[in-house]
Amino acid sequence: MRDYRSQFLQYIDRKAKETGNTGGFRITIDSDTGFKFSVPRERGTLDLSSLSAFVPPQVRIALVMSAVVVHAGLLGLFSIIGFALACMAFLRYDLR
Repeated sequence: MRDYRSQFLQYIDRKAKETGNTGGFRITIDSDTGFKFSVPRERGTLDLSSLSAFVPPQVRIALVMSAVVVHAGLLGLFSIIGFALACMAFLRYDLR
């Protein structure tokens, strides 16, 4: 997605330079005239037909499942270690 974003932004910059339109708006605040908000009258749209469409990357199920198994194993291991430490602390507690 990052690669496509950079391609898209480069394409938009190139097209904006070709047309010469910045495509922005201007806000000015002056003590004499007050607040002004101006938008260019003609805001043409960009023709994106020459830009390639975004194709999401294919996700391999085996890779995702292996990550799930690893994370679930770590979660289980840390839970068991935490429970064991809590039991040891409880058994060592002296009521006196």
